[in-house]
Amino acid sequence: MQFDPIRLELMKNALGSVADEMILTVVRIAYSSIMKDTMDLSAAICDRNGRLVAQGHGLPMHMGSIPDAMEAVLAQFGGNLSEGDVVILNDPYHGGMHLPDIFMFKPIFTDNYLIGYAVFDQLARPLIDFYGYGDRFAAFQDLYARYGLWIILIKGLTPIPYKIVTIASGAARFDFPLFMAASVVTRGARFFLVAALLRFFGTPVRDFIERRLTLVTSLLAAGVVGGFLALKLL
Repeated sequence: MQFDPIRLELMKNALGSVADEMILTVVRIAYSSIMKDTMDLSAAICDRNGRLVAQGHGLPMHMGSIPDAMEAVLAQFGGNLSEGDVVILNDPYHGGMHLPDIFMFKPIFTDNYLIGYAVFDQLARPLIDFYGYGDRFAAFQDLYARYGLWIILIKGLTPIPYKIVTIASGAARFDFPLFMAASVVTRGARFFLVAALLRFFGTPVRDFIERRLTLVTSLLAAGVVGGFLALKLL
């Protein structure tokens, strides 16, 4: 990839300005003089692996603690965070220096379908053409057009991250209204299943839901897929 210093500066300043806005927002609404007058706070943007990408013009000494705190958050929650979640951390053994040091992490989500649909052409398509895999990818799109609906529906029974399905659906140009409808069904099915179990069995079933439900639904999904394969081979 060709190095573009102009794009680098634009991205650096854009991300840095976002971190600056976070700091200024806290300063404007804070009651504490430590925040308003001395700006004893920091803000930063990290990538999905917890690596620091940009920092705001706050107190830089906190920057050294953010990677450790992010590592603890990722180890605890991993891929279980959803849009709108906020993680608050003040554990001195996981990034914090003392209890008043409070970290707040908020995950940022993008339109995964759009990533697969639009960004694919800019990044993946040139590589596919370069290595001569165009025919194989066309075959993948054809298979996804035929079986994509089942893939989306069955995925809801497994712990596979949903973003994989959304990116694959976008890259394969899967019918978007059908994708949205299937997503509502498959993601809603697990919610209603949990609600029904709690409704009929109450609190005692909570441990089963937390420890075993994903395993049971994954085995069910494997059974469905295995049954279809068996019927096809017979």
